[in-house]
Amino acid sequence: MAKKEEIKITIKPDGQVDMTLEGFGKACDDYMKMFQELLSAKVKEKKLSAEYYSDQTKVSNTQKTKY
Repeated sequence: MAKKEEIKITIKPDGQVDMTLEGFGKACDDYMKMFQELLSAKVKEKKLSAEYYSDQTKVSNTQKTKY
C-alpha cells in the first residue's frame, strides 16, 4: 500500500507561506517548484528530513514575494 500524500499550507499574517509535504519522496521537489511559481514565492529555508533521503518526505518553507 502506498503512503498517503499530504500537503499542509499555512499562510501567516506577514505573508510568509509555510509548506510541509509528506509522502511525496524526492518528487516533492517538483511539487515545491510548482507551488513557488503559483505563489510567486522564493524559498527562504529548506528543511530535509531523514525520510527524504529514504525517498519518503521533505519539509520546505517558502517566503512569499511582496510586490
